Amino acid sequence: QAFPVLAHYDWRAEEAQMGRALLAWFPEITEGSAPPPEPAFLHHVCGLLTLADWVGSDRRAFPFEHEFRADYWKTARDRARIRLREIGLAPGALTLRGRPDWALISEHPAPRPAQAAVAGLPVSERDWTHELLVTLLYRGEWSVPRLAQLQPGEKAAPMLLVAEAFSRGNSKTDGFRSRVVPVPKAMVAQMFGARPAEVADGILKDIAAIDLALRNGLAVFAAGGDREKVAKPHYARTQPAREALRRHADAMFFPEIWARMAVTHDSGFTPLRRTFLEALSAHARDEFRTAAPGIPCASLMRPRAEVRGRQALERALARAVAKLKVEVPNDV
Repeated sequence: QAFPVLAHYDWRAEEAQMGRALLAWFPEITEGSAPPPEPAFLHHVCGLLTLADWVGSDRRAFPFEHEFRADYWKTARDRARIRLREIGLAPGALTLRGRPDWALISEHPAPRPAQAAVAGLPVSERDWTHELLVTLLYRGEWSVPRLAQLQPGEKAAPMLLVAEAFSRGNSKTDGFRSRVVPVPKAMVAQMFGARPAEVADGILKDIAAIDLALRNGLAVFAAGGDREKVAKPHYARTQPAREALRRHADAMFFPEIWARMAVTHDSGFTPLRRTFLEALSAHARDEFRTAAPGIPCASLMRPRAEVRGRQALERALARAVAKLKVEVPNDV
């Protein structure tokens, strides 16, 4: 009884008729169950509904139908395909008409100050990764607090490196990020300066070599085993596995710095690097194995593609270990 029945329009009868039409057009809704109310899924659905409402509310594409037609669903689908093609949203036709800047999305000469500020926000979350901490600690972008430095006459003790920050505003639930890095007693006096920066750079290069091996191996797999056909879409499919590998490297990074910093002669440095590379290589093999079932490939070509992808991975891993070099001065 929320809405009155108008003399010229019986909304209850029309609602019942639309309900019967939905059951006829989408019979699967009588058997399906509602998906879990996960935020990411709900956001996608809301976006699709908003887009559909915008496209479907244009009478140039969908002229008003005065009488109900049982076959209108087919008409609507045909008109939707035509309209999506006209506005550039058809599958395979998603191309920008110009540079992705303000002029492409608005007829106003310039954005308002608030809109300009939003454009400056980061598009993804940042966390306290080892890469970010290395940048802050060893790239000259951060001044070491005096209290973090061992003072003359002060007795060394284990420390904690605590990194905390808030997101700049485009995160509502994960806005506060924190990381605690234990610093062994022996490293407190030398954790800042040129030598740890050099050691950190060496570890980053080792990680990059293993990451490249995993990327290239999975890309060859995704390209059907043909290295000549590897392209951007194939590299894109490697991203989840590479992100998982990066998390392993992140957990290993600072313990590896402390271990290499403790070395006083180059004879002990190479074995440490070899152990690190072999451990990270094992993680790369695990991530290749985990990602392999999700790589799309024709069933006939799949065995060959996987073998060649694995071969590319192993060759690159072997090269990374074979290039071991001493990167610290003698008798440091």
